[in-house]
Amino acid sequence: PQMTVAENIGYPLWIRGTPEAGRKAKIGEVAAILEIGHLLDRRPRQLSGGQRQRVALARAIVRDPAAFLMDEPLSNLDARLRLTMRGEIKRLCQRLSATTIYVTHDQVEALTMADLVAVMHGGELQQMAPPIDIYDRPANRFVATFVGNPPMNILPAALGEQGVIAGGRIVPLERTRLTQCRLAEIVEIGLRPEDCSVAQPGEPGALPGEIYVVEPMGNETLVNVRLEGGNVSVRAGRDFRGAVGESIGVAFDPANACFFNAAGLTAVHRVNSNGREK
Repeated sequence: PQMTVAENIGYPLWIRGTPEAGRKAKIGEVAAILEIGHLLDRRPRQLSGGQRQRVALARAIVRDPAAFLMDEPLSNLDARLRLTMRGEIKRLCQRLSATTIYVTHDQVEALTMADLVAVMHGGELQQMAPPIDIYDRPANRFVATFVGNPPMNILPAALGEQGVIAGGRIVPLERTRLTQCRLAEIVEIGLRPEDCSVAQPGEPGALPGEIYVVEPMGNETLVNVRLEGGNVSVRAGRDFRGAVGESIGVAFDPANACFFNAAGLTAVHRVNSNGREK
């Protein structure tokens, strides 16, 4: 507490015996990355919680370590700075070729920064895979609903002769996929909001429902639709117009669906555009 911000950041270098000129240059470089150059002459008691967190991060970065251990380092930062810092930490770690173990509850940080994501629940590892696999091929229902904003839609499902029964309708399935679902004894179907689309009421193949809430997001509109069996979120265009309670349909390609068994495991994954399982 008796040291300035600059002295705190440079302390690991001072311990190493780094010459003063080298320390100042490195402190300035790291302070610029973290946007704390204007704080270098202040004492810790003069800083906000977010500023103190950035100083602590700078003190770790300044050493150019072989590995970083970061426990929610951006949690106290405002949204704009958090966005900037995500990119800077990723760029820095790649430049230093430094392994980083990064703990976060923010799935956006995990998906955008990581080469490998490990999803934990109740102290147990649920899945470890590249971000795209975590998103497209979730190992189980927990991972599917935890990763993604809005999360994956889950509806109760049963199998008929020609397809899956969900949301009050029979959705046709390709024969091989139907056989896989039958062998796996699936009980639920999962759909990402971007894999669903709004449709006219009564449109063939669309699930019938009514608008529960509409959330304009600027670049898109999130439409929450109440179906038989539960609500689903649908990503619609920015020009979508609809009133709460209005009848609407939800359409989707069943090739983009995940199917879960009674144990909550993903029994059948989505299929890519070439017809091969991803």
